[in-house]
Amino acid sequence: MLRLSLLQHGSIPNRYLSQVRGISGTALLAAKTSFARDRPNKFGNNYNRNSNFSKPQNDRRFRDNNKNFNSKSAAYKYQARNSASKFDANPHRQRDGKHAKPIPTAEELAKSNQSKVQTKLQYFVDTGVIVKSDKPRQFTRRTGSNINSKYGTTQSGAYDINKGFLTLKERYDTVEFIDKEGNPFPISKLTQYDLKYDSKNAKTIFDNLVNIKKITKSSIDKNLILCLLGTNGEQLSDGYFLTKNILELLTLDNEIDRALYLVRMAKDKSSAAVGMNVLMKWVLDKGDVEEGIKMFRERSKSGIPTNNHTLVILFDGIAKASGWGQVNNTLAEQVTEMFKNSREKSGSTIEEFNACLSILVKNFDDQQSKAWDLFTNLLPDYDLNLKEILPNDISFTILINGLKRCMNHNRDLIKQDSDMNRQERSLRLLETEANCIQMADAAFEKMKNLAIENPAKLNMGIQLIVSYLSCYIDKFGSPYRYNEKALYLISQYSPNVRQMFEYVQRAAGVPDVTRVDKSIMKKQDASLQRTIETAPSDIEFKYYETVEEFLPKVIVPDLKPENANPKVSKPIIVAKRGPRVNRAEAPIYRESPLIDFARQSTSKSSKNEINSTINKFLLNLVFDGLMNVGRFNEFVFSLWFSLIKWNGVKLDLDQIADKSTSLNGILSFDELPRYSNNESIEESSDKPIVSNTYDDIVLKNIFLRIAETKGKGYTYTHLIIELFNVLASPKYNPEGIVPSYDHAKLMFYILKEDLKYYKAFNINHNKTRGLFYNQLQEFMTNLYNFNQGYMLLNQRKRSSPQEWVIEELNEMYHTLYSKNWVGVTPEQELYIHKVIIKSNILFFPNFSISLESARRTANILKEKDQLDDEDKQLLKTLKNLSTVRKNDDPETVKKLEKLCRDVYDAITVNPVKIPKEIESSVSAETIEENGAETIEENSTETIEEEGSESNDITEQTNSEITEEHATSENNGSDNSMNKSQDSP
Repeated sequence: MLRLSLLQHGSIPNRYLSQVRGISGTALLAAKTSFARDRPNKFGNNYNRNSNFSKPQNDRRFRDNNKNFNSKSAAYKYQARNSASKFDANPHRQRDGKHAKPIPTAEELAKSNQSKVQTKLQYFVDTGVIVKSDKPRQFTRRTGSNINSKYGTTQSGAYDINKGFLTLKERYDTVEFIDKEGNPFPISKLTQYDLKYDSKNAKTIFDNLVNIKKITKSSIDKNLILCLLGTNGEQLSDGYFLTKNILELLTLDNEIDRALYLVRMAKDKSSAAVGMNVLMKWVLDKGDVEEGIKMFRERSKSGIPTNNHTLVILFDGIAKASGWGQVNNTLAEQVTEMFKNSREKSGSTIEEFNACLSILVKNFDDQQSKAWDLFTNLLPDYDLNLKEILPNDISFTILINGLKRCMNHNRDLIKQDSDMNRQERSLRLLETEANCIQMADAAFEKMKNLAIENPAKLNMGIQLIVSYLSCYIDKFGSPYRYNEKALYLISQYSPNVRQMFEYVQRAAGVPDVTRVDKSIMKKQDASLQRTIETAPSDIEFKYYETVEEFLPKVIVPDLKPENANPKVSKPIIVAKRGPRVNRAEAPIYRESPLIDFARQSTSKSSKNEINSTINKFLLNLVFDGLMNVGRFNEFVFSLWFSLIKWNGVKLDLDQIADKSTSLNGILSFDELPRYSNNESIEESSDKPIVSNTYDDIVLKNIFLRIAETKGKGYTYTHLIIELFNVLASPKYNPEGIVPSYDHAKLMFYILKEDLKYYKAFNINHNKTRGLFYNQLQEFMTNLYNFNQGYMLLNQRKRSSPQEWVIEELNEMYHTLYSKNWVGVTPEQELYIHKVIIKSNILFFPNFSISLESARRTANILKEKDQLDDEDKQLLKTLKNLSTVRKNDDPETVKKLEKLCRDVYDAITVNPVKIPKEIESSVSAETIEENGAETIEENSTETIEEEGSESNDITEQTNSEITEEHATSENNGSDNSMNKSQDSP
C-alpha cells in the first residue's frame, strides 16, 4: 500500500519513468520519490499528480543504466548526451537515501543460483517477476540446456541441435550432398532448424549421411543422428517411446529408412521387438510381402527378438496382401516352414495357426491341400515335447470360407470357357458346387465332434454357421435340395429363425416353409434330367467319375438330419453368495444345445436394444434360401416379421397374418404412409431393437431381391415402395433402420428397370412395342407412392428435395411420353395424366418440373362433354395455376404452393392389385427367370442388353455383403490379435 501510495502521489509520472529501460520496480519507486512535491525540477517544471508532464525537447531518451554497471565500484555510471537531461535516478537508492545492494536482473539471477528459494522470492517481491525452474524433463524432445560440452548431450541423453549443426558443417562441408531427385543439395544453405527430425530437409540429410557411411565405413556422429531421428539416449532404452518415435517417423517419411535405423540403434534389443513388429506390419499393409518376410528374417541379424505377436502380424499381413488364388506354392511352403519352426521353438499358439491358415486357404492348387495339411501340425509330438493345439471355431470358419471362395473361383473359370457347350457347363458347375458342399460338411463335422468332446473350450459361433451354410445357399441360385437342408439347419440353430418360420407357416398357410414349392421341384428336376440326357458322353469330370455321384439327392440324402444340434453339458459361471463366503466364481454344468447363439450375446448397446440369436448375415441367408425354394410370399412375411420383431416397426403381426397373402402389400392403399404437413417424429418405440440385424447393405439387398421378381408382365415394385415408406415414416418406424438417399437413388433405378421390363415382355409375348394401360397404371401408382415416401423422408431428415431427384423425374416423364401407349382409351389416358400431375405437382413451386401432363389434361377436359365434380374442380385449379407467372418472389412462390396443393387435392389415385392368376404363378416364374433359361431365343438379346446394368448392381450388392461378412469375422478375433478372414 505504501508503494502504491507513493506511485500515485510521487512527483515523477509513470509515463516518463517507463521510458528508462532496465529500471526495476524499487528503482522506479526511488526515482519517483527523489523529487519534492510541488517543487520545480531542473527542467523548470512543477511535477505533481495533476500536472501534465512534457518531455524536454533536447532529451533523446535515457540509456540502459544496467549496461554501464561496474562490479568493482558497485555503482552505476550514466552519461547523458545533453546535460539538461541529467537527474539523479539511481535505481539502488532506497527511501532512506542510502545506497543498497544492486538488484540483479532475471538472467543474472538464473545464472547465479536457481535453487535458492529465498533469493527468488525476494526477486519476486522487488520486481513482480517469477523465475521459473529450467530443469530438463524426462522423455521430451529438447534442443540443449545443461549441455555436457564433452559429449554434446544432457545427462538424460538429449541431443544438442547447435552442436549437431556445427558437426555437420565441420565434417561434411566438402562433401556434395544430393536430394532425392539427384540435384545438388548444398549444406551451406542449411540452418539449425533443418536438423530437426520433422523438418522437410531432415530426411534428405539423413539419406546422404547413411550413403556416406556405407562408402567410407565410418560411423555417424551420435548427437547428429539423434537430431535427425528426434530421440534421445533414454528413449533408445524404452520400448514405448521407441515405438512411438517409429510411428512418427513413418508418418513423416512414408518410408522405413529412418524408422529402421532408429530401431537398430536401440540399446536394449528386447525393447525394439514391438517397434520391429510395427515396421513389419507397415510394410505388409503397403502390400510388399517380400519386404515383410525379409524384415522378419533379418531381425535376428540385428539381435532383435520376436514376441508372441510377431508371427501373427506377419501371417495376417501376408494374407491381407494376397488375393484369393494368388498364393503360390513357394510362398505357401515358406509360411508353413515358419510356423513349424516356431512350434518347435516355443510351441506356437492357435492365433499363429489361424493366421497361417488364412494364407494357405488362398492357395487353390490341388484342392487347397496345403491348408488341409497344416492341420497335421496341430497334433502332439512327444519327441519334441509338443502338446496338441486345439483348433477353434475361427480355424474352421477360415477353412470353410476358403472352400467357398475356391468354388466361386472355379465356377468363374467354367463360365469363361467358351469351348464348353451349355450342357457340359451346367454339369461342371453342379459338380463344383457338390464338391464344395462335401468338403464343407467334412470340416463342419470335424469341428462339431471336437466341440462335443470339449464343450467347455470350443464354441461354435454364428460366424462359423454363416460360412458353412453359405456353401449351401447361393444368392444367384442353387439346387433346391441344398437350400431345403440349409433352411432346416438354420431353424435348428437359431430359436429366432424357428419362431419366424412358425409365424410364416401360420400366415401363409403352409405346413413347412423350408420345403420347396412343388412346381419348382418339378421344373428343376425336369431341367436337370434334360441336361444329363443331352450332355456329351465323354466328359471327364474333375472330382467325380460319373454324374450320378454328384447329383443333389446324393450329396444331400437327408434333408432333416437327426441330432443336428445335440445337447451337451456346458459350464455356466455363477458367483458364490454370502457374507462369509469367498465370492470366487464356480462353474456349474448344465445341458444346453451344442450350437447356442444366445450364450454368445454381448452387452446391450442401448436400453432399447436386445441381443438375439440372429444377425444380418444369417437373416440374408434365410431370405435367399426362401427365394431359391420358390417361397416368395413367405419371404415377404418373413421380412415384415423381422422388421417388427427386431427393428422396432410398429405394426400388428396378427393383422398381417390374417391376410394370407402379402403380394398386394401388408397395408391397404389408404394406410400406406404418405407425406403430410402434420407428420411428427415420435420419441421412442416400446418394441425392442436387435442390434446388427439391419443396415443399409441388407436393405439394399432386399430391394434388389424383390425387384428381380416379376410375374407375367407385372412387377412387385409396390412391395419395395411400401417397405421404403414404412421405414421412412416416424409413425411406423420411430427408432429402426431408416432409408438413406442412396436407397432413394436405387428406387429410381428400379423404376427405370421396370419400364425396360415392360418393353421386353411385350416384345417377347405380345410382339408389340409400347406400354399397355395396366402397366402404365401400375408404374405411375408406384411412382406416385414413392414420391410420397421420398417427401416423407425429407420431412424426417429436415431436408429439402435435391436437384437430382427432379432430374430423374423429368427423365422418367420424358420416357413415358415417348412410349407408345397401346390400346389406351381417352378416359384411361386422362387418368394416367392425372396421376403424373399428382406425383410431381408439389415440386413445381421451387423446381423446374415437367407439367406436360397438366397441359394434356386440360385439353382432354375441355373436349369432354360431361364433367363430374372432381374434373370440374381440377380444370378450374389448372386454369388458375396457368395464370400465375413463376418467379422467385416469395409471395408468388407462396401463391403457387397453395394452387399446387389445390391441384394435388383435386386428383384421386386408385389402388392397383396383382391379378389372382399372377399371385399363384409368381414362385415358379421367379425361379424360371432367375435360371435365365426360359426366355425365348429371339428375345434374349433384348433382355440382356437392357438388364446388364441390373446384374452389375446385384453382383455389387452381393459382394458388399460378402465383404462385410469377412470384415466381421476379422473383427471378431481382433482381441486375440488374430484375423480369421481378410476382406476380399
